[in-house]
Amino acid sequence: MHKLEKHIEAHWGHLKSNPAVVACSGGLDSTVLLYVLHKLQFDVRCIHVNYHLRGEDSDKDAAFIEAFCTERKIPVEIRAESISERLENGGNLQQIARADSL
Repeated sequence: MHKLEKHIEAHWGHLKSNPAVVACSGGLDSTVLLYVLHKLQFDVRCIHVNYHLRGEDSDKDAAFIEAFCTERKIPVEIRAESISERLENGGNLQQIARADSL
């Protein structure tokens, strides 16, 4: 983790006072990014969108992110969206998710 922290400080440290929003899925990559930015005292916020694509596991991801952020006093917004009907009608997951986030 030390090498990652040095890299972030060297390349993005000048942005610490600007709000940084991390879209966090609850997976390892986005959670580590959120953790490291918070640890380095960036003005970080978190957003998580629960598309309910994996049933109970999706709800567990949302609960994990909310608890993770609450414990660290990171502002967090959890959104719940249902896109299954659009997927069943031939929609593309990535396109639908991008369109919903705009």
